Amino acid sequence: SRLALQAAYDQLKSGSWEGVYFIALDALNSHELIGSSIAETLGLELQGQDDTLTQVQRFIAKKRLLFVLDNYEHLMAEATLTSKLLASCPNLKILVTSRERLNVEEEWVLTLEGLTVPEATPDTLNEAQHFEAVDMFLQRAKRARLDFAISEGDLPHVLKICRLVNGLPLGIELAAVWVKSLPLSEIAKEIESNLSILETPSKNVAERHQSIRAAFEHSWKLLTEKEQEVLRRLSVFVGGFRREAAAEVAGATLPILASLVDKSLLRVSENGRYDRHFLIYELAMEKLAANSEELVQVKERHCQLFLGLISNVIHLEREVIHPGYKKTIAEIEQELENIRTAWFWAFDYQVNLILPVSILEMKKYFDTKGYFEVGIHWFNKSLELINNHVWDNQKINTALLLEAKAWLHFRTGKIELARALVGQAMNLILPVSVGTTGYYANCCNTIGVIHTYTGDYEKAKAILETGIKHVRNDLSKASLITHLADAEEGLGHSATAEGYLLEALNTFERYEDAPNIIDVCSRLGKFYTTIKRELAHAYLERALQLSESYGYAQYTLEAKNNLAAVFLELLQFKKAHTLLLEALILAKTVNHPSTEAKILINLARLDMENGDYGQARYYLHKSIQIAWDIDAIPIVLEGLLWFAILNMRSNEIHRITDVLTLITTHVAARQTQKEFAQTLLDEYNLSHPLNSSKFSPDDLRLMLNENFLNATVFV
Repeated sequence: SRLALQAAYDQLKSGSWEGVYFIALDALNSHELIGSSIAETLGLELQGQDDTLTQVQRFIAKKRLLFVLDNYEHLMAEATLTSKLLASCPNLKILVTSRERLNVEEEWVLTLEGLTVPEATPDTLNEAQHFEAVDMFLQRAKRARLDFAISEGDLPHVLKICRLVNGLPLGIELAAVWVKSLPLSEIAKEIESNLSILETPSKNVAERHQSIRAAFEHSWKLLTEKEQEVLRRLSVFVGGFRREAAAEVAGATLPILASLVDKSLLRVSENGRYDRHFLIYELAMEKLAANSEELVQVKERHCQLFLGLISNVIHLEREVIHPGYKKTIAEIEQELENIRTAWFWAFDYQVNLILPVSILEMKKYFDTKGYFEVGIHWFNKSLELINNHVWDNQKINTALLLEAKAWLHFRTGKIELARALVGQAMNLILPVSVGTTGYYANCCNTIGVIHTYTGDYEKAKAILETGIKHVRNDLSKASLITHLADAEEGLGHSATAEGYLLEALNTFERYEDAPNIIDVCSRLGKFYTTIKRELAHAYLERALQLSESYGYAQYTLEAKNNLAAVFLELLQFKKAHTLLLEALILAKTVNHPSTEAKILINLARLDMENGDYGQARYYLHKSIQIAWDIDAIPIVLEGLLWFAILNMRSNEIHRITDVLTLITTHVAARQTQKEFAQTLLDEYNLSHPLNSSKFSPDDLRLMLNENFLNATVFV
C-alpha cells in the first residue's frame, strides 16, 4: 500500500493527470460495493436509474485519471470491474494492490515479496539502513518512542524482527510499537515463538496469516484485559466507526481508543473516525467469535444502534430549517455499511428488530438519495432471508419489502414489474385489519401513482381514494391526496386538484416535511403556469431554492423545467433556454428519462417560437421515443400534441388530423390535452376521420411505428 501511495504521489507531482485517487477497499465486505467506494472517493453522488458502474464510467469519460485500488484480494468476484473501466475510459490507468492476481487480460503483474531485508548482517548500522525493512522499522520505532536509538549491538535483533515478519510493512509497524515496553531482543524472541506455529506447510492456511498473526498475537498479549475486550468487540463494526458508537457497542472509553491508536491497532482520521487494517479486523473478529455468547450480545447492541439510526430518517423530511438535517444525512451515508451489516444480521438472528417502520424508512432513504439499484438489491436479499424464521411481523414485512421493491422498480421505469410486485404486497395484507390499514394505504399510494403515470386516471383515483379511507396519519394522507390531485387533474377536475394540492402543502408545512414541500410547490407551480403565472413563478422559485439547498437533483430538475415553462408563457425565452439546458444536463446526469422527455418538449416549444422548426422536430421526436420506451403515455400524447401544433405552423395540416383525433379519444390523455386537441381541430376546420370512433390505445402504437419511432422521419 505504501509503495502504491508513493507511486501515486510521484505521478501526482508529474502533473500528467487530471486527478489521482486512492481508493481503500480493505473495509468492504462485498465486491458489489467497489463501484460505490470509487464513486464516494470521486465525490460522485449516485442518482437516477443507471447502475453504479455506469454512472462512474460516465463521470470519468475521457478524463486522464489514475486510480489506486488498494487491497483487492478479497473482492475477486468483481475482478473484471477493472477491465470494464479501462474499456470504457480510454485515459484511465489503474494501479491495484492485491495478494492475488486479478487474472484479467489487461493485467501487468509486479510481485512484491515484502520490504528488502539483508540476508547477512551488514558491517555497519549505516549500511543496514539502506535496506527498506530496517529503515522502516527505525522510523516507526522513533515515532513510538522519541528517544529511541540503537547501537551496533542492537542491529542483529532488528534484523531478526524484520526477517520474522518477512519484511511485511504491517508486521514491521506493529513490531516497532513494542519498543515502548520491551527491549529489542525480547521483541524478537516473542515473535519467534509465535511464528513457529504459523509457518506451516498446510495448504488450508491463509497466506496472509502466516506472519501477521504472530505480530498481532504478541500485540494482543501486551494489551490490558479491558483493551482486549474493546478491540475484540470493535470488530463488529464494518467500514469504521465513531467513538460514540464504540462506547455504546464495545464499552470503549477515549483513553482506551487512544491507547489502541498508539499501538497501531486502530487508526484515526482527521474527522475523528476510527478504522483499522483489514487483517486486524479479521484477527480481532476471530477472538470475538471464540465466545459465542459475547458475540451475540455485541452484535445485538450493534444491531440496535444502527437500526435505531434508521428510525431517525423519519425526521429527515420534516426539517426544512433544522440545522442538524444535513449532518444526519451525512451520518447515514457514512454508516451505511454498518446499517447494512446490522440489518442482515437481524434477519438471521434477531428478526423482530426489523420493524415495519424500518422498511418504510429505508425505502424513503433509497428513493430520496436516488440509490434505486442499491435499494432493489437490499430488498431482494431481505426477501430471500425473510422466510428463514417464523415471527410476529413476517407477513406485514414481506408485503412492505415487496412494495418498497416495487416503488424502486417503478422509479427505474420497470412499470409492469412494479405493478406485479405491489399486487403481491396488497394480496398479503388483505383482508385489511386494524393493524394493517396504514400499510395497505401505502400500497394503494404506489399502485395509484403507477396508474396515473400510465394514464389510467379513473383507476388511479379509485385506488387512491381507497387508500385515504384506510390511512392512519396526516402525512400519509397528504401523500395520497398529492397523487390524487394528479389523477383528478388528468380527469379535468382542476378545482378539485388545486384543493388537494393546497391541503397537502398545508400538512407538509405543518410537519416541516422538506421533500414533499418541494414536490407540492413544484406541482402547484406547474398547475398555475397558464392561469396564474405570478403565483406559479413564486411556487417554483421556492421549490428550486429548497431543492438546490438540500441537494435533491430530482426535484431540482423538475422545478427548473416547470419554471422554464412559466418563462415560455411570459415570452422570456432567454431565461427559459438557460433553465432548460441546465435541467437537461441534470436529467441526463441522474438518468431521469421521464423528466428528460418533458424538458425536450419545452425545448421544442422554445425553438418553435424562434422559428427553428427543424430543431423543434428533432426534440419532439426524441421526447416521444423516450416517453414511449418507459410507458409514459401521457408524455407521449403531450409530445404528439405539440408535434401537431408544429405542423400547423409549418403548414403541414395533412399530417395532424389523425394525431389530434387520437388525443381527443385516448384513455390516457389528460382532459386538458383532449380539450386543446379539440380546439385545434375546430380552429382549423379539421373534421374527424369517419372511423374516429374506432380509435383505440393500439392505434397509438401503430401511429408511432408508422410516423414517429423512425429516425428517418425527421432527416
